[in-house]
Amino acid sequence: MSVLVPTLLVAQAGQQPTTEELRRNCLIAQQHLKLTLKQNDLKARVDRLQVYQYTLKRLDLFVARLDKHNQPYAQELRETATELRRSMDDFKSNYEVYDRAREHLSALSECQSNINEFKSRLNLAREKLALLQADVAKIDTILETDIEDKLEALLQELQADAEVVQ
Repeated sequence: MSVLVPTLLVAQAGQQPTTEELRRNCLIAQQHLKLTLKQNDLKARVDRLQVYQYTLKRLDLFVARLDKHNQPYAQELRETATELRRSMDDFKSNYEVYDRAREHLSALSECQSNINEFKSRLNLAREKLALLQADVAKIDTILETDIEDKLEALLQELQADAEVVQ
C-alpha cells in the first residue's frame, strides 16, 4: 500500500529519530504530509477500495450462482465474503482515523518549539498507520489465501464429480 510516513521520519528497524533530528526535519515533514502524502494516500485508498469493491461484487455474484445451483462451498464463500466486507469497513474506518491523525500532525504550529507535542502526534499517526497496514494485510490474506483456497477446493470437488459422471 502506498500509505507512507515521510522518509525523513521513518526510523530504521527498531530505531527512533533523535529529538534533534525531529526538530531539524519537522517543518519539511509537515509540508510533505500536507502536500504530497495526503494526495498519495487518498489515491491509494480510492484505488484499493475500488479493487476490493469490484472483487466483493464479483464474489457475491459467484456465490449467488453457487447457491442457486446447490453447489458446494457456497456457504463457506458467503462467510468469507462477509468477513471481507467487515474487513473493508475496518479499513475505511481506520483510514479516516489515520487521516485525522496525519492532519493533526501536519497542522501543529511551530513544531520546532513544540517538539514533544510533535513526537506525540507523530507516534499517534504511526500507530494509526500500523492499524491501517494490518487491515490491508488481513484483506490480502482473505483474498489471496482464504478465497483462493476455497475456490481451489471447489474446483477439485467439481472435477472429481465430473470424473465420477464420466
